[in-house]
Amino acid sequence: MVIFENISKSFKSKNDNTLIGVVDNLSFEVEKGEFFCIVGPSGCGKSTIINLIAGFLKPENGRVLIDDCLVTKPSPKRTVVFQDHILFPWKTVAQNIEFGLKFKIPEKIQRKERVDFFLEKFRLEKFANYYPFEISGGMKQKAALARASAVEPKIILMDEPLASLDQQTRDLLQEELIKFKNEFSQTIIFVTHNIEEALFLGDRILVLTQRPAKFKTIINNPFPNPRNPDIRNKTDFINMKHKIWHLLREEII
Repeated sequence: MVIFENISKSFKSKNDNTLIGVVDNLSFEVEKGEFFCIVGPSGCGKSTIINLIAGFLKPENGRVLIDDCLVTKPSPKRTVVFQDHILFPWKTVAQNIEFGLKFKIPEKIQRKERVDFFLEKFRLEKFANYYPFEISGGMKQKAALARASAVEPKIILMDEPLASLDQQTRDLLQEELIKFKNEFSQTIIFVTHNIEEALFLGDRILVLTQRPAKFKTIINNPFPNPRNPDIRNKTDFINMKHKIWHLLREEII
């Protein structure tokens, strides 16, 4: 379980060094094996929340606990997938996936077996020896997801990983994520601006206020998992999407 407890975080302004609040006394919990989505107004602090859970940042107040252990630094038990894939351009797709495994699996043959397994799971076998500049944006993100997954973390943190993709590729990768999550049962915390995406992917959806981010509400997804892609066109789904939009609209206007 992830416990985000009474967290506050601020940064100094570059202009006059005044403190700018980004997260304000925010608390929530994420169950083990849950697909937990976070939505909120642009710039409200969603990425900061990911960085706090990852251990890249430390809060001024409050604490982050994972399985009752205090988060004080990054850990291979938590991997992060960013909006920019951050693949090593000088490494092939297979070599990128293998990178994190070198610290976990010393035997080269066993590493290759693991890499081959995740190449197959993400349908990247044909692109194993391609370099990032030779593949599409969707393929790059699939490679980044495969790399993050291959080390078998307890938690995968995703900061708008599909935002830069075209809608068709984005929809297909959402479906891939659902399949992946149901097969491996990892905890996924997923930040997005896209309400439809959050409603399609998330077991629960945390809605934040404008900056500094405070708790507004958590919505239990009423649509059973796995969600069929056709659900996006159903009246109940569209109505729920509008409901979440109205909650966010109150924070934007």
